[in-house]
This record gives sequence, C-alpha cells and structure tokens, in this order.
Amino acid sequence: MLIIVTALRKEADPLISHFRLKRDMRSRALPVFESESVTLAISGTGKLRAAIAATQLLSRPGLSAEETFLCNFGFCGTRDEALPSGTLVAVHKVRDADTGRDYYPDYPLAVSEPIPHAVCICVPHLVRSGDDPVFKRYPDAQICDMESAGIAEAAGQFLSTRRVLIVKLVSDSLEPKIEDMKVLDRFLLENAPRVMRILEEAARSAADSNKCSDRCLREHIAPISGRLRLTVQMQNQLIAELRRAILSGMPVETLPSADDYPKPVDKKERKNAFENVLRHLRNPSISDDLH
Repeated sequence: MLIIVTALRKEADPLISHFRLKRDMRSRALPVFESESVTLAISGTGKLRAAIAATQLLSRPGLSAEETFLCNFGFCGTRDEALPSGTLVAVHKVRDADTGRDYYPDYPLAVSEPIPHAVCICVPHLVRSGDDPVFKRYPDAQICDMESAGIAEAAGQFLSTRRVLIVKLVSDSLEPKIEDMKVLDRFLLENAPRVMRILEEAARSAADSNKCSDRCLREHIAPISGRLRLTVQMQNQLIAELRRAILSGMPVETLPSADDYPKPVDKKERKNAFENVLRHLRNPSISDDLH
C-alpha cells in the first residue's frame, strides 16, 4: 500500500488524477482519497496535522508494515541558490525546529530518479526570509517546510526509515510574497511526471517485500561487509544503494564478490574499497546492459 500525505489540495490534485483516486466518504475528520493500492490524505498545514493524518492512515486495520510505504509531498521554501524555484528535492534529513530532533529517512538513496537531496528544517510558522533566526540556529538547513517532522515522527511508530519518503517542490526562495500563485501550478505540472515515477517506484518496493527487505539485502551484503569490515552506517548505506540498483533493474547478483577485494589494513583502505563498491552499484551502464 502506498500512503501519501499532502498539506494542500493543490499539492494533492495531480496525484489524485494520476492514481485515479476516489473520495472516501467514510472519512469525515480529513479528506481521504483512495484506490486498491494507494491512499492519500490532505492534512492541512503544520506538523501536528500532518502527524495526525499519517497516523490515521497507518493505523488502519489490515496494513502490513512490510508492504506499506509512506510519502509526504508538498511545497517548500529554500535559501539555497543551488535549489531554484521549481526544483524537486528528496529530503535525507529532517530537523524539527521546535525540539531540535533529527530524523533520517534513508530512502532517497534508493530513488533512481536523479533529483537533489537536501536537509529540511520543519518550522511552526511561515518563513519569508533567508535571514530568519531559524537558519542561524540550524545553518545546515537548505529548505524549510511545516509538515515533515510530523510525518517523520508518526512514521517512526509504524515503519522502518526506508519506507518513508519526503519529496518537496521548491516554491520560492523565501520572498516576502509570491506575486503570481499560478506559478505554483506550472511547477506542479512540470514536475508531476517525475513525482509519479518516484512514487510508483516506491510502491513497487513496498509491494515486493521479500526481494528488497532489509533482512534479505543484509544477507546479500554479509560476505563483502565481513571482508571489508564495514561499519553499521556503511552497511545501511550499502543496503540502500543495493535496493536502488535492484529497483532500477540490476540483479542482486551484480553486487561485487567479497573475493574481489583484499582485506583492508586500515580505515583508509576500507573507505576506498567501500566507495568502489558504491560506484559499481551506481554505474548506469551495468543496468543498461541487462535490458
């Protein structure tokens, strides 16, 4: 099951149309649209509303944590010149400005669609300036929104981090006011095809719980992980990269053999060998040759 939460109806409309979702008239607390394999809720703005919407959908009877994927999609602001308005971004770190707590959805590593990744600060108010004090407290934040921390907190009660995806569409560079709201419609129209590909890929990963499960992939990387003496963080990154490669069409057997690498004698050799493995999995020519 693919579960989607958006804050606004404008953000939800292209998804409702693409997935041919129908309004669930039983849901009166918030607008819910669904099909057999996709459910979408429009939460309203703010992390509390987003958390309530996500919790309501994730706690529905019959859902399996190993067959469910949660996505939060919506607009964000940015102060990063490398992320101009209209840019689609996958969030790899969420920081709650209220609590200072960090969340790390690791699925962006498994998204084969080439979109930039960013650190998102979730704020309780509209931010209309890159000089806002929140950025002084959290200087690594590149984009800001009002829902992502609520999504991450709620998801953590039900799903593993690899089953959570936060995708944001940059609406503005924190100007005092967006003069022409129609520009947001244009951004949505231009990016809708990419958003759909990402969500459909996520849905496939959720449906195939055996091939891409953490336990299955951890078994596959065990030999090379033991040979290279990978840290837990390295193992998790390798699992995410292998999952991405599989979803893009690469057989799991394409993972390099442990016998291809000598045992590293120090941290530098281990790091170099690990990066070689990642480069191998990220090489698009490998999956292209298989089709």
